Amino acid sequence: MRILLVCGPWGSGTTAVAGLLLRLGAIGFGPYLRTNDPRTPNAYEFLPFREVVRRHVFVETLSYRESKPGDIEADLQTLRGRIERQEFGPYDPATSPPIVLKSPASAFLLPQICRAFDVKLISVLRPLRQIEQTRLRRGWPAHHGEMGAEVIYRHLSRTLDLQAHPHLRVKYEEVLRSPSEVTQRLAAFAGLPAGPDQIEAAAAFVRRA
Repeated sequence: MRILLVCGPWGSGTTAVAGLLLRLGAIGFGPYLRTNDPRTPNAYEFLPFREVVRRHVFVETLSYRESKPGDIEADLQTLRGRIERQEFGPYDPATSPPIVLKSPASAFLLPQICRAFDVKLISVLRPLRQIEQTRLRRGWPAHHGEMGAEVIYRHLSRTLDLQAHPHLRVKYEEVLRSPSEVTQRLAAFAGLPAGPDQIEAAAAFVRRA
């Protein structure tokens, strides 16, 4: 099961990147998390995946919950089985495009996620100061800002240092400055056969936002 895992803390631009991938033809299963931010009302966080992550991570303290060995893998395999049974929508492992998943705290579970799925990682980078400014604008709790971003980026970096997985780094400032160029890079990395018109239509999503 091919997965495009969009990784990054809250406020880093992961929603914009996930939105681009979906408009390029990747699969996005709902239901999605809705937010109180009018700029990003749809977080593109698949709720069943988010629930698995939060079952094993205390999001407020950004720490692991107590669990038995194998519990994380078992929960991920259960989610995979539900997708294969098409509980969330049509899916054929032989012909379907890759699936987009994102959840900031998934950085804590990257080794297990990469064992459960055929993963391509897309990390979204943004300066901590800007992430904190976004948190303040939204009125979100502290772990959604600079404090949480430091922890999540540290976990992400550690996993990338220890494990060899296909990985694309995307700077959020580049997404905003050159959306067409970044969209082309995403399509090539994800193996999505998007033509010039689809590239421009996807990039327009970022420009509108």
